Amino acid sequence: MRLSFIVFSSQAQVIMPLTGDRGKIKQGLKDLEEVKPAGDTYIHEGLKQANDQIKQHGAKFSSIIIALTDGKLDGQIPLYAEKEAKISRSLGARVYCVGVLDFVQQQLEKIADTKEQVFPVTGGFQALKGIINSVRLNRSDGEDSLVFTAIRHTGTEQLWEKISRVRTQSVSKLTQGCLSCISPHIVLN
Repeated sequence: MRLSFIVFSSQAQVIMPLTGDRGKIKQGLKDLEEVKPAGDTYIHEGLKQANDQIKQHGAKFSSIIIALTDGKLDGQIPLYAEKEAKISRSLGARVYCVGVLDFVQQQLEKIADTKEQVFPVTGGFQALKGIINSVRLNRSDGEDSLVFTAIRHTGTEQLWEKISRVRTQSVSKLTQGCLSCISPHIVLN
């Protein structure tokens, strides 16, 4: 399994480049725990970074983008995110969206491939394990997967704990490729 971590707010930044090295992945998870959310929900910036990684690593793997947010998308951001999601699809990616607590369902439906690929999590971040399993079950073509996750929330630590547990269980069809996580970026003023 290969992973990459990207953070976003009003901009996106790669915290850990794509790697299969378990030591680097563990360090990347620790680095993510240090990220403090601040600023905007510019999910398109995270999606753009995910697209760049898909382009950089070619079509060796099928791609899944899981865009996870707890924020409403303001102004032109929904249109920018839709544009980036369209680029993702042109690169062969499937786009899923997960909205946690404070989000607009209709915005995420326009970013995801279909309405069925939008997962509302009204129970907060503790309810994410069920969503991860739902996405895994929807992935039945047997191909390797390149997975990107977009995250913007204060509960990043709990999410990584769950991802760590889930990735050690039987999710090989979902995680044989690459998991890139996009979480909140600290905006320095």
